[in-house]
Amino acid sequence: VPVLRAALTDKTFFTRRDHPARELINTIAETSERWLDDAEADPELAEKMRMVVDQVCSSFNGDPAVFEGMAHDLDQHLKLLMRRADAAERRHVEAAKGRDRLALARETARAAIAGLLKNRSPSPRLRTLLEETWTDALALSALRGGASSAEFMQCLDVAAELVARGMRPLGGSPEDVKLRRDAATHLTAVGLHEDEINGLLDNLFAEAPTDAALAQLERIDQALRDKPRLGGETAKRPEKPATPLNAAEQKMLDQIMRTAFGTWFEFTKNAQGETVRRKLAWFSPMTGNCLFVNQRGARIEDLTLELLAREMACGRARVAPVERSRFVDRAWKAIVDLLRPRGNALPIGE
Repeated sequence: VPVLRAALTDKTFFTRRDHPARELINTIAETSERWLDDAEADPELAEKMRMVVDQVCSSFNGDPAVFEGMAHDLDQHLKLLMRRADAAERRHVEAAKGRDRLALARETARAAIAGLLKNRSPSPRLRTLLEETWTDALALSALRGGASSAEFMQCLDVAAELVARGMRPLGGSPEDVKLRRDAATHLTAVGLHEDEINGLLDNLFAEAPTDAALAQLERIDQALRDKPRLGGETAKRPEKPATPLNAAEQKMLDQIMRTAFGTWFEFTKNAQGETVRRKLAWFSPMTGNCLFVNQRGARIEDLTLELLAREMACGRARVAPVERSRFVDRAWKAIVDLLRPRGNALPIGE
C-alpha cells in the first residue's frame, strides 16, 4: 500500500529507475526469488524482510526516504549473507579440489599396483593387501610428492619385493629385516597399528598358519575390511563404463568446458517444469567432477561433466539467462508491451 501511494502521488515513480520505492520493491522481489524457497528457507532473512515491510507500512507518511532507509537496511543484510556464501563456497571448492587430487592419486596408485601384479599370482592375502591398503599407501605418497617422487618409488619397490618373494616367509636376514621395516613404515602411514602390522607380516607368506595365527589373521583381515580408506571414504566397486556421449551431448560437453566458474544454471526439478538455480563453482577437466552450490554457497549437486552434458542435451538443465534489468523494470515493460498493440503506448523511463 505505501508503494501504491508513492506511485499515485509521485509521477517520477515510473520514470526514475532509482526511485526509492522501486529500489525497495526490486530488492524484496529479487531477495525472495534468489534467497528464499520452500526447500531452503532462511528464517533469519524471512524475519528481516518481514520487519522491513512492517516498518515501511507503519512509518510511511509520504516521504520516500522511508523506502530508501529500509532498502539500505535490507541491502546491508544481503551483503552479509553474500560474504558468508562466498566463504562457504570457497571452502567447498577447496574440499572438492582436495577430493580431486585424492582421486587422481588413487588412480595412479591403482595403475601402479595393477602393473606390478600383471602376469603375477601372489597369495590372496598379499593381493588383497596390495590392492587395498598398499594402494592407499601409494596414493598418500603420490599426494605428498607425486608419482615420480622418491617416496612413491620406494613404496612401490617395497611392494615389488613382497611380490617377488613368492611364498618365502620373512626371516632374520639383514635384507628381510630391512624389508619388514620398510613395509611397516608404509602400513603405519595409512593407519595400521603395530600389532596388526606384526601379525600380518609374520604370517603373510605362511603356507600353513597355526590355529592361533589363523585367528590373529582373521582379526587383522576384519580390521582391514573395516578400516576407512584414505580420505575417509570406504572402498567402492569400480563403476561400469558409461555409454559414450552422442553428438548432441558431446557438443554440450564442449560448451561446458568453455563455461566460466560462477555461471548459474537452471535445473528442472519435477514433471511440472519447475526449476531451481545452481552455481557452477568449479570443475576438473582431469576427472570430470564438478561442484554446484546454491545461493548460500552450500554444496548441492554431485555431478560429472558428462552427466551435466546429458542433462543439458535432453533439456533438463541449461545456462540460466542473465537478467540485465531489475524486477520492476521487467514487470513494467511487460505491461507496456501488453497494452501497446491496443494503442496505449506508455512512457518508459530510461
